[in-house]
Amino acid sequence: MIKTNGAEWKAFMSDEAYWGECAVDDEVTTVNGIPVDEYEFDPMSVADVDKLTIDGGWVFDQANGSTKEWSLATFFRTWRKQQTTEFLSVEVPKEKVQAMKAAIVAAGGKVK
Repeated sequence: MIKTNGAEWKAFMSDEAYWGECAVDDEVTTVNGIPVDEYEFDPMSVADVDKLTIDGGWVFDQANGSTKEWSLATFFRTWRKQQTTEFLSVEVPKEKVQAMKAAIVAAGGKVK
């Protein structure tokens, strides 16, 4: 099972260099606790702060008749380990939001 946020999921799904000629099938996705239809769901439509849970799924390498396949969770975790950045969801009291944003920016991060 994969638990992530919309920003990280979109980065993963749009990483053409990592995906190559691979395709995914048979995953069950929930966005903010609500199941979505895998055939109608556009991963790029989620908000950066949405909470996603992806269960199951297989990734198939379609290059040159390849028969390689991985679980989606393994494929995602391998991608995640290769990244030089991490995506965070944080919870902070409203009166501390600006201070938190400033701290993130001062540490070299981005606030979306």
